[in-house]
Amino acid sequence: MSTLTETSRKVNKTDRIPMSGTRDKLAVRGKKDGYVYRIVNDTPGRVQEAQLAGYEVVVGEDITFGHRHVDSASGKGGSVATTPVGGGTDGILMRIRKDWYEEDKKARHDAIDESEKQMRRNLNNKSEADYGKFDTEK
Repeated sequence: MSTLTETSRKVNKTDRIPMSGTRDKLAVRGKKDGYVYRIVNDTPGRVQEAQLAGYEVVVGEDITFGHRHVDSASGKGGSVATTPVGGGTDGILMRIRKDWYEEDKKARHDAIDESEKQMRRNLNNKSEADYGKFDTEK
C-alpha cells in the first residue's frame, strides 16, 4: 500500500491522463508538412491498394501515436510506423502528397455533384401523374 501512495505522490497532476476513454490512440504526432496521413488496416491487399493510389508507407521517422506516448508505437530506427487498431489488426501509417490528395478529393466531389444533378434532372422530368400518387382503383 505504501508503494501505491509513493507512486501516486510522484505523478504530477498535469501529467495525469484520465482513463475515461479520452485518449486518442490513433492521433499521429511528428507529421511532415505537405503530406496527408492516414492509418491503413494491415489486411490482405489493403496496403497495396493504397500504394497504387499514391500513398507511401511511413518508414524511419520520429512518429508517435496516441497522447503523450501512451500506448504508443514508433517509427524510429528505420521501422514501419504501426499501431494496434483493434480486433487483433495493426494499422500501418501511410501518407500521400497533399496536392495529390486534394486532386483525388475534388474528383470524388465532382462525381457526387454530377450524380446529384442527374437525380434532380430525373425528378424534374417526372410528371405529377406518376410521382407521389397512390392508385387505389387496381
